[in-house]
Amino acid sequence: MLGILNQIDKTLAASVADRLGLKVPAKPEYQMNHGVPADADQGKYEPTQKKQKIGASKPLSMLQDLNGLIETRCIAVLTDNGVDEDTLDAMMKALEKEGAQPKIIAQKPGKISGSKGKIISVDHSLPTVASVLFDAVYIPNGDDNTNAYLNQDKIEEFINEAFKHCKPIAADGLGVDILKKTKVAASIDLSKSESSSKMGVITNSGPDEFVRAIGQHRFWAREKPLKVPQ
Repeated sequence: MLGILNQIDKTLAASVADRLGLKVPAKPEYQMNHGVPADADQGKYEPTQKKQKIGASKPLSMLQDLNGLIETRCIAVLTDNGVDEDTLDAMMKALEKEGAQPKIIAQKPGKISGSKGKIISVDHSLPTVASVLFDAVYIPNGDDNTNAYLNQDKIEEFINEAFKHCKPIAADGLGVDILKKTKVAASIDLSKSESSSKMGVITNSGPDEFVRAIGQHRFWAREKPLKVPQ
């Protein structure tokens, strides 16, 4: 397998080999494909090296700038009873206006009640979803009920995973306090909003900046350089 990986990406092969305590073979072992009919010519079933005929496609790329578009991006909104309706409504409207799909994630399915009594439909309950299903995360302000929901291990895990995957994260009020308890605060100085925004973490800054961050898709500067043994 290391020999096959080395044909695809030498850096990947070296990294995998290092973690397995092995060396990358100079060339893959043959025969590589063992799923061959009994009466067939083995050589005809072996992989061959060919030059890639398909070039890079900007419209299909998730890594290239698509003019800041966030249409169809799925945004996790972590909140519960007592959510501050003003900040939540402002963010939801801004995201929906740009074609994004914000999803309310609460402790239980059904509905939650906002700080002013507004009834809000829940899209997902926390135990049924994971950070990898979303393109960005937003944590609005809230009261003591919201605080009790947000201060649980599952929420911290959700945020940490989104941060690890370089996804945009935004928080207002109580949400910023929650970020301070995660690995986000260990890597970014949240007191300096300008520098944290450059890393894709938006705090108490309103919807527009978060929309721009989502348009960038990922903030690869968070990734630590991969050290590959020579």
